[in-house]
Amino acid sequence: MFNYTKDVYQIPGISSTVNMEHIKKHYYGSHPFINPSGVVPIGSNIDYSAPHDRDRFHN
Repeated sequence: MFNYTKDVYQIPGISSTVNMEHIKKHYYGSHPFINPSGVVPIGSNIDYSAPHDRDRFHN
């Protein structure tokens, strides 16, 4: 799934629509039943632009 996520992120025009800080703040802040304290984890620094290795599945 992670390689697929990177593949989609690398489609021209997609990365400019992604704001991971906003996504995390919204997810953790808008679901008080999941996160009643409102803590937003720092998380990992993921490079979605790194090679995704999905070409190995295309014959």
